[in-house]
Amino acid sequence: MRKIALGTIVYVVAVALAGFVPIVYGLDTPRRLIIVFKFSGITPGSAELAFGQFQTLLYDKQLILLTEVLKIPQDRLELRIISTGAPTNLDDYWRQSDSLVVMVGSLFQAGDLASVEVRAFLGDLKDGLATPSLPLSFQVRTNEFRTTKDTYSLLTTFALAMDAERLHEPTSTVIRYLSYAEDLALDLVKGPSPPPEAQALLTAVRQHLATLKRRPT
Repeated sequence: MRKIALGTIVYVVAVALAGFVPIVYGLDTPRRLIIVFKFSGITPGSAELAFGQFQTLLYDKQLILLTEVLKIPQDRLELRIISTGAPTNLDDYWRQSDSLVVMVGSLFQAGDLASVEVRAFLGDLKDGLATPSLPLSFQVRTNEFRTTKDTYSLLTTFALAMDAERLHEPTSTVIRYLSYAEDLALDLVKGPSPPPEAQALLTAVRQHLATLKRRPT
């Protein structure tokens, strides 16, 4: 029978009182959750509708990325919206939950146009990134659907690759994920308005690919 540390039990009880009970996972369990804490200031009306569209946008991108691009089961990831405020210590939350990525942010609306600014937290999966979190920007509009040419898909692919490495999946699997991430990052970096986080991810991806390719087979 697996023993659970007392500190873990205390944490679970504490967050249960806050309205969310994380599942305690072993080190060899894939991290499945994309956690989005509901942004502050979302009120009934157009802002709430825009936040709902943002959720749909993330789900759409996630579905395409998993099933059409990476060719892995849809249930490898689960998008979960948490209506309570974000925890003060994202590092502890990430470690004690099943999160692959945790996102907090804000939604801005000007007329019919809604934009989202989030900070995505990767925890120990940051690998070669300077920090465990990156800023991401979204435009909630029709042409953002049915595409994975964006920093969210890039970040998610990178995190999946790092999780596959943690789980000791075949090196070929990790390289496949990172190779797609590299191509996507290059497309973004060469675009008309390259997001700075794309360059940071491209550097981290290339560093890890180089390490894997030097690894004895």
